Amino acid sequence: MERIRLKANGTILLGEKITCDGFAYGHPLRVQTHIHCDHMIAFNTSKANQIILMSSETRDLLVAQFDADLPHRTNVVGLSFESPYEVEGHVVELVRSNHMLGSAQVKVTCNDGYRVGYSSDFSWPLDRVIQVDELIVDSTYGDPKVARSYGQNDVDEKLIELVFARLKAERQTAIVGSNGRLHQALALLGNLVDCPILCSRRVFPLVGVYEKYGHVMPNVLAVDSVVALSLLRQDVPCLAFVTFQDRRHLAWVDRFSKISLSAYTTGNHDPVLDYGNGDCRIAFTDHADFEGTLNYVAATGADVVWADPRSGNAEALATAISQRLGIKARMSPRERSLAWG
Repeated sequence: MERIRLKANGTILLGEKITCDGFAYGHPLRVQTHIHCDHMIAFNTSKANQIILMSSETRDLLVAQFDADLPHRTNVVGLSFESPYEVEGHVVELVRSNHMLGSAQVKVTCNDGYRVGYSSDFSWPLDRVIQVDELIVDSTYGDPKVARSYGQNDVDEKLIELVFARLKAERQTAIVGSNGRLHQALALLGNLVDCPILCSRRVFPLVGVYEKYGHVMPNVLAVDSVVALSLLRQDVPCLAFVTFQDRRHLAWVDRFSKISLSAYTTGNHDPVLDYGNGDCRIAFTDHADFEGTLNYVAATGADVVWADPRSGNAEALATAISQRLGIKARMSPRERSLAWG
């Protein structure tokens, strides 16, 4: 049996006992690498059937986001990074991936000593990389055609420039993106701007968790608060942070100048894609680019690499790993089964 497998629904299996970011019947433990919705596959099913292991930061973020029964569940375990956790002869270790607060790489040492790992989503460079024999790696920017010639500092400076230009012109401005990425931008911009800052329903509850773990965050208003609603009615210049999901339900965002945080379709030499109508997209991303992905793979020491096909560039990445690094690599096939879970 393969040591690393990918189920049809996107669940990753590491060894014989561990699932990552999804559920599989007969596996006693699930690792939740971070809170993004594409990694929350069958989370409620796992709550009823598995121990769910995650970083303490991720647990706090999930409690803030969903609350419900999570604080009272003994099978939802917050673990310190780099602290081993054993289940039925398999040892699990979480290492920071710097994708967002709490996000983790996963290393599993099987009962015979063989080490398998999952990068999950990650940025580059990293202070520490998991050391494994076999790896499944995120392929979001795994195509050499999307290698970027600029760095994160260039993108940060450009974002600040874009926001200040809009606020100077007294234009209400919305930063639209995913949680984590939005909070990174909030920490960057919040103490530089002199205007009210609003946060949408999915963004606001997580600000306090970021503060708890040492991130300096500005004072913010929930968009449905009395003060925020008054500012919106009066068209007061302000800066709003809105998730892609919340964006669909907030009609007032339509009249804002919008800056989307995503490297998708932005250029390799200019981080900004201008739509020509006052809106734009900027490559403010929490994923490693192509060269960073190759550097990550090399740093793991893996002899066998599976490129994760869920993010679209797996075949190109597997080819590049084989040709440039000389490591056995291929796109991970999806395991199909009619069995439950």
